[in-house]
Amino acid sequence: MFPSSLTSIEFIGILFDNDGGNLLAEDNLFPSSLTYLNLGDTFNEPITGLKVLPESLKTLILGERYYHRINGGSIPSGLELLQIKNQKYNKFPIKLPNPKTIVDCCNYYKQFEKNFEKLISFKAPKEFRASINPELFTLNNRYSLKYLDLSENLVPEIVFSELQSNFIKTLVLGDYDYSEIINIDNFPHLETLIVNDGCPLVDHNNLKTIIVNRKCTKFLDLLDRNFHDIIKLK
Repeated sequence: MFPSSLTSIEFIGILFDNDGGNLLAEDNLFPSSLTYLNLGDTFNEPITGLKVLPESLKTLILGERYYHRINGGSIPSGLELLQIKNQKYNKFPIKLPNPKTIVDCCNYYKQFEKNFEKLISFKAPKEFRASINPELFTLNNRYSLKYLDLSENLVPEIVFSELQSNFIKTLVLGDYDYSEIINIDNFPHLETLIVNDGCPLVDHNNLKTIIVNRKCTKFLDLLDRNFHDIIKLK
């Protein structure tokens, strides 16, 4: 059905019938080379096939109408990002074979309200503290958290105030003009900094990698030369 060398598929402007025909139940439906799959905003069928998604897949995007429960057995263990655009999605918990998979879903935090120790990777939604009750969910003393994505967060300073003691190894910043210092005292275990936008000031001796959007020219111009050897452009 698809070329064997295909790496990316986007169903944009496609109107799915969603008639219960289990479109994604057939094993090996997609080529083994596929790394990116966006099923579009009208797709709303359960993903049931155990091998329907190839092991090569890194990014899976489900649209605004998707509401089916995620079958962990159908998700490749190497998946890096699962995005669910439905703002009212409530089929929790989302159980994935790899706890390091990043889940971009507005209500994903709810499944950790009583299981904080299982939170390893977290992508904070927009206006994180304005929409989530800190009595139900806080990042304070979350020692299991290793990956924190604040790329869509509008007030990162509020989130940073909850991270007085953490073991975060990867921090993602962007989509706002953040220009404060990433202090080594706040992130003593930080190894990877990903900058999508803005111009954070880096003063951190433990960093091993800085991944930067090549459009962040101001950040690159101001970055201390001591960090030039660990820069990776994207």
